[in-house]
Amino acid sequence: MFHFSKKELYTKPDKPAPQKLLPKRQNMAGLQHNKQQGNMQKTKTKKEKKTKERKLKVKVKQTVERTAQTPETVLRESGSYLTEYELEEVKKYKEVWYLGQKADKTCYSKDTETQDIQSANFGYDTKEGSYRVVIHDHIAYRFEILEEIGAGYSGQVLKCVDHKTKALVAIKVIRKQDGIDPQGQAEVDMLDALRNIDENNTANILHMKEHFYFRNHLCITFELLEKDLYSALMETNQRGLDQPLMGTLYYMSPEILLGKMCCTATDMWSLGCTLAELHTGNLLFDGDDDEDQLDCIMKMPHPSAEVIKAGLLKMPPLQLPPIKEKAKAEKGED
Repeated sequence: MFHFSKKELYTKPDKPAPQKLLPKRQNMAGLQHNKQQGNMQKTKTKKEKKTKERKLKVKVKQTVERTAQTPETVLRESGSYLTEYELEEVKKYKEVWYLGQKADKTCYSKDTETQDIQSANFGYDTKEGSYRVVIHDHIAYRFEILEEIGAGYSGQVLKCVDHKTKALVAIKVIRKQDGIDPQGQAEVDMLDALRNIDENNTANILHMKEHFYFRNHLCITFELLEKDLYSALMETNQRGLDQPLMGTLYYMSPEILLGKMCCTATDMWSLGCTLAELHTGNLLFDGDDDEDQLDCIMKMPHPSAEVIKAGLLKMPPLQLPPIKEKAKAEKGED
């Protein structure tokens, strides 16, 4: 057993060593330093919060979709950008996306001083019936003209930006002439049929996006491709198309050169001239003008009727698409 004395039993535990007190000034300085650190941390937190709020606002602003203006709003707030003709024209449009504020529209009135205004399409057409292109002007109060990238017998092709979708597009503007407009409408019907057949867009065909009339000109919009056929062939060093394409004179059928109506055979003639050039690398008919082009065609030896008939007999029977066969079956045709 252990025995403890009374002194040992009642001995108080040792007191902890007293802490050394800091001088009052030094203690206050430490408190002030801590307070400053806290204020700096709060300021940093506030700045970070504001930065996050700004970024959030920017992100929200970017996702906001643009909306079209109404003609009433345009006339009230932006009427000074429009010509006298446009002040009336814009009323026909339900949506206005672009007005052509940066365009020089004074050239439209130059030809109307000496010509009948209506015959010159109010100054918007050339003497040949082509649309007068002004860079940065609008097409149908939606597309902005950036440049003219092609021109031919039937019209021009313009590189434009669609202010509704912010996408680049190519717009073919058909020339305003009695014989050309039906040809343009036939092209629309053909493009529409191709689009319906190739619903999944797997046939490597450049499809029409939409079509509309603007200032009496038929306009067809397409996806804007990076290169044309000629540029692609030159870059890949493939044979064919050794000369730049100049308009469409070299591919005009006799009917077009004689001013007759267009038909399916007209397009087949142009296609044949193009295929011959792709194969040989030379133009099939290289006339200098309409008369010389027709003379070149007439000098080309033509196959006799017997040769044509023999060629037709050797052709395989025409295979109709399943849709047409089904339609014929429903009608009870053979």
